[in-house]
Amino acid sequence: MRKLIRLGIPTKLGGRWAENTVASILTNEKVVGDLCLQKGFIADHLTKQKRVNRGELPKYYVEGAHEAVIDRATFDAVQAEVVRRACKCKPTSKEPRCEFSGIIRCGRYGANFTRKINGIGTQYAKANWACATYTTHGKEHCAAKRIPEDILRQKFAEALGSNAYDADDFIARVAAITIPEDGVLVFTFKDGTQKTILWEKHSRRDSWTDEMKSKAKDAAKRRLGNG
Repeated sequence: MRKLIRLGIPTKLGGRWAENTVASILTNEKVVGDLCLQKGFIADHLTKQKRVNRGELPKYYVEGAHEAVIDRATFDAVQAEVVRRACKCKPTSKEPRCEFSGIIRCGRYGANFTRKINGIGTQYAKANWACATYTTHGKEHCAAKRIPEDILRQKFAEALGSNAYDADDFIARVAAITIPEDGVLVFTFKDGTQKTILWEKHSRRDSWTDEMKSKAKDAAKRRLGNG
């Protein structure tokens, strides 16, 4: 999607590419020559109101209804990849809403920051917050740096002059966090006051545990032994 936007390639109707547009193309059975009939239906024949068929009526799948755009093996491989990525990005159990959701706003273009998990499903999983404009459209449209969640907690405690972070205290006190530029957090409190706090991303070396360092050393020794 980002490459299409960067190259200036318009959509069918001349608009801007979006994630759901690309997703609908990748999962559309028509590109492989098939048809799924009755995906939608007229709910009210007087108002002509259309609804998506979510099981209210039967659907009919027709294979080889017309000439394919891509081969079936490629289409099946894409569907498998879509499922794999969906499972990777969405935890099996529903997580509680994070206290930072809907609170952090980019000062450059006004988009909210959204939560991203690096290394999800591993012991090294780490939560970061990134501008939605950057996430959706790429660095060319917003170069705001990601903010590690642990730094957000640490800086809120610092804003209050406390040594410990308390999520309930954050929810009770903070109305918004604005990111006017990299390295700057502006806390707007519910009593109308503001506090500006500077932050700096920790060195990757500082975030390594003793176990991680030990594994890295062992891996380096194996590489030297094989070389």
